[in-house]
Amino acid sequence: MPDLLLEIGVEELPAAWVRPALRSLAGLLEMFAPALTEKLDAQAATPRRLALHYSGLPERTEVVEEEVKGPPRQAAFGPNGEPSRALAGFLKKHGARPEDVYYRELKGREYCFLKKRTGGEPLAEVIARAVPAALDKMTFPKSMRWNEPNRTFARPVRWIACVFGDEPVVFEWNGVRSGNAVRGHRILSPGPFELKSADMRKYLELLERNFVTADHEERKRRLREALRRAAEEAGVAPGKDEELLEVVNFQLEYPNAVAGSLDERYMKLPAPVLVETLKHHQYAFLAFDGEGRPAPVFLAACNLPGSGEELAKVRKGNEDVCRARLEDALFFYEEDLKRPLDELSAGLAEVKFHPRLGSYLEKCGRVKRL
Repeated sequence: MPDLLLEIGVEELPAAWVRPALRSLAGLLEMFAPALTEKLDAQAATPRRLALHYSGLPERTEVVEEEVKGPPRQAAFGPNGEPSRALAGFLKKHGARPEDVYYRELKGREYCFLKKRTGGEPLAEVIARAVPAALDKMTFPKSMRWNEPNRTFARPVRWIACVFGDEPVVFEWNGVRSGNAVRGHRILSPGPFELKSADMRKYLELLERNFVTADHEERKRRLREALRRAAEEAGVAPGKDEELLEVVNFQLEYPNAVAGSLDERYMKLPAPVLVETLKHHQYAFLAFDGEGRPAPVFLAACNLPGSGEELAKVRKGNEDVCRARLEDALFFYEEDLKRPLDELSAGLAEVKFHPRLGSYLEKCGRVKRL
């Protein structure tokens, strides 16, 4: 029984959209091709690709015979025995002939019925219709238009690989023609590379040879290990932040990590300020010393292998950005320390909470009285 491998290649998706997009694609595909239901056995996703693998599929869809109810028998024929307009329309709708009709009593009245057989078509043909239909129905917080004005997606789709068994399933969506070619790392090995079959293991191996760890759970494990290794080399412990790890995992395809240095003067900032500044502005992890105190070291993920000159450039670039962000944080922190809390709280009188409920200072007073 053949397998199906589908990869939608896109320009970089926002990290928070990747997992929901993968779930949405699988659900919609199974809605338009019910033969795929409960056959999904593997998924893979990066910022540049959404991949689904279905195993043990039939060559053809299941043949289903159903009974279709038509008009009442007394309204089915004219005075001369010719089919009435009601019966003719019923037959045309279902592609049947008058001799296919039989009658059955229902609630004391005879009706026309047909036996209708559906299914039995090649599953590859169903898939060729289902994938474009699924892509048309996918929704995102924000979408883009590029080729066809009535079709949208989160980011432009640049390639579609769809292989059923050993053969590509060919269709077109928004100017992109499907085939059996996938692409590797955007810089290190862009490709394209041909898939010989829908084998998921070979697909993952092909991408791995071209600097893409497509399995997002395996990539996350490697990212965690790369951060741990970079921290160990710098003599520190990595900060634990599963939320940030999840985001960073969907920002890259081939995980690696570097440890960068921070100026000691930034260590006067409270730990939460350090953590949040690095996290939200640079997607970097603050490191800690052996006693759990913030260390003047941060850990940043990157999308390059190795440990040479290129990583040194990555480290320097991250250090420059982190320095600028922490300089801002330090400035505002020191400015706030110049003013006592009573003076700061008085400033809340200038901040409106609600047109009918006064300022934030008044709100604080109400909460305090509670």
